[in-house]
Amino acid sequence: MRCSTRASSSNGLSSSPRNRHRTARRPKSPDDPRSTGFDDSSGGEPVRLTRGPLLVSLVLVSVMLMLYSTAGQSFSMWLPTILDARGFDSSLALTVTAASLYGAPLGCAIVYLSSRFVSRWTMMFAMAALACISIVVFFASDATSVVIASAFVVMAVSGGYSPLTNVTAGEEFPTSVRASGMGFAHSTTRVSNAVAPFWLAMVLNSGLFVLGSFLVGLWVGILAVVSMLRARHIAAQRRASRQQDVDAFSTVAGGDKPLN
Repeated sequence: MRCSTRASSSNGLSSSPRNRHRTARRPKSPDDPRSTGFDDSSGGEPVRLTRGPLLVSLVLVSVMLMLYSTAGQSFSMWLPTILDARGFDSSLALTVTAASLYGAPLGCAIVYLSSRFVSRWTMMFAMAALACISIVVFFASDATSVVIASAFVVMAVSGGYSPLTNVTAGEEFPTSVRASGMGFAHSTTRVSNAVAPFWLAMVLNSGLFVLGSFLVGLWVGILAVVSMLRARHIAAQRRASRQQDVDAFSTVAGGDKPLN
């Protein structure tokens, strides 16, 4: 009769001479101060989003998505009302609105084709600045062709900016908390979408100049948040570069030491 030599010991180590390494990993207890309250197998640690740099990333991404959602939907939803308030007849307002709607898919196509030659950060800065200029032209000009062109550009920027914001938001979170961070950030846009119509209605009653300033201010806010995110990326790249230099120097210095 042969006896089995693969009995497991109580400390998680295999008793077989061929397998002396740890075969099972015991999850941390929630009472353990080193534990985050979530098992490693759960795929994420949402509590980390409320600590340190991840909290800053969460706040910046949420603000960026809220501003972008408010700026994009406010202009597209209230465009016929804005044109009517400026004195355009209903048929022309509907024509301008229908023509401008084709700008969103065109903007996405332009971003996709340009991403091979232009960096994402350059496109985000340039497109936000273009949106500000187009909104100013839209409210300042009375020529029908200029109004149609400027509205088309604003819609194209709004459509092309969507994939850029999603990629930027995804890169702000590590893999373990990316789903939680993106989910929370996108959920904040639901709040802004619910409140924005009331804000815009009050702004619209204050006059077209105030409304134009409000829309331009939203894109300026997006520019400010993107600038903060870019500054954090540059700082992180510099820290990583310095750490690589330190590690390389330590490796070279350690290679000169005799082995024991």
